Amino acid sequence: MTYRIRRSALGSSILLLAACQAQYPECDTFEFGDLETEPRVEDPDASFDDCGSVRAAGMMEMPVVEDQSALDCALANIADGRATRLEIAWSPDAEYSEQATLWSDDAGLTMRWRSMTNDLNLDREARLFQLDRERVNACRDLADAGARFTCLYDAFDAADIVETCATKMRYSE
Repeated sequence: MTYRIRRSALGSSILLLAACQAQYPECDTFEFGDLETEPRVEDPDASFDDCGSVRAAGMMEMPVVEDQSALDCALANIADGRATRLEIAWSPDAEYSEQATLWSDDAGLTMRWRSMTNDLNLDREARLFQLDRERVNACRDLADAGARFTCLYDAFDAADIVETCATKMRYSE
């Protein structure tokens, strides 16, 4: 079952009224709480191909990637237009670390929740991006898993932000 990240009842009514127009989904499909934990999908009919988790370490220019099969699963699903979910842990034990979860629909619209830690500072954000599926597809052709990982991050940097769902910053003193 393909799943579009969208408003549930009100969003569906709006989409029915504007059936001929392409509408960007919004953030109401997710419950964000206080952003201390991964958001929860509110729609009981939501179905994602869970690719699992990928762990990367080192600098973004050439990270070392463990369990590249999870990364390859997500790249293939996003490029081929299958709803997918992927968890990312980048240098979880380093001074700068990042945790992220991606939910992508059949058109490359992807919600990324991420938590970034630098020293004792913590930034969390949840944003919807319109990924370029062709760009993500090109990532699949790279021979090195670290290059594929960096390519996926670059696809987010190049993507349009559809909406910022929530952000939270905490600084140490």
